[in-house]
Amino acid sequence: MSDPKPPSPKRIRVVVMSASRCGTMGLYTALKTLGYSPCHMYEMIFVHGEEHLRKLSDAMEAEQHRGQVPAMDIDDFLAGQYDAFVEIGSFFPLTTLHCYLPDPNVKWILAERDPARWVSSLDETVAYVYRSCSAVDARVLGVVDPWFRAQRRWLAAWFRRWGGRVPGEPGYKERLQSSYLEYNELVKSKVPADRLLNLKLEDGFGWNEICDFLDHPVPKEQYPSINDRTEFRALVDGLVKVHKLSAMRRMAVVLAPIFGVATYLYWLS
Repeated sequence: MSDPKPPSPKRIRVVVMSASRCGTMGLYTALKTLGYSPCHMYEMIFVHGEEHLRKLSDAMEAEQHRGQVPAMDIDDFLAGQYDAFVEIGSFFPLTTLHCYLPDPNVKWILAERDPARWVSSLDETVAYVYRSCSAVDARVLGVVDPWFRAQRRWLAAWFRRWGGRVPGEPGYKERLQSSYLEYNELVKSKVPADRLLNLKLEDGFGWNEICDFLDHPVPKEQYPSINDRTEFRALVDGLVKVHKLSAMRRMAVVLAPIFGVATYLYWLS
């Protein structure tokens, strides 16, 4: 018998350009319910890991600081596993527009929110991760666990993409807000209105708007409302704790022989 053919690579059908903390986890879950295979930062962190975070960091830095467009081959990066992606396009918007705007079959979604509330949400969530991975103990443990280094690098690249500053630097919140406003206007000015679903988080949205735009029947399930600040921080705390414990075990294995030799030499002296 011949080996079964590998599945054909998926083509991108939906691009959700919403920035982080703009209902992206709900949109990601909603697309899965509708039968899509979407990619979200959740997949990057919990499924793919450090190598994908490195590639995202490289692409953000290439577009933001060197003006390189396209900054990456997104199709190659997604490896044909997904037919939609959520949030990731906002990291390198010019590259995303360059790659998918020419395809008239790709549909676009942009969910916006009040800029001041967006900054407040980021400071209590994404910035919380950055601070956790930049703390002294995390930097020390990063010597034996590359996860901390990968997180710190991609988050620094992410914040510098949104205004050029990282948490703790002067004016970082003001830069975030102005960059966010510019970004939303960029997307709305480039994507034709008939291919863009523009949503407002404060107005509320759900199945009716999304299913009408994507030409899908409305599911029986309630529209997902998940990943509030408390849930986000609990998830992060659990993940950081797992990596800290793992790193401490590795460090103990490395240091035990050193302490043993030092103790032996001490008693010989």
